[in-house]
Amino acid sequence: MVLQPINLFISSADELFGPITTIRCNGMVSKHISWTEFMFKASNWEHVNDT
Repeated sequence: MVLQPINLFISSADELFGPITTIRCNGMVSKHISWTEFMFKASNWEHVNDT
């Protein structure tokens, strides 16, 4: 099943690459968004399988 490689990549991507994006407001960092924010939950995988 495809979920293991995707979840493995996402779980290690923060350490390997840093945050996926950084939100700035007036030139100041307001938030770092990590790769793990995009981790699929079981219900997400059910939708993928249904599609």
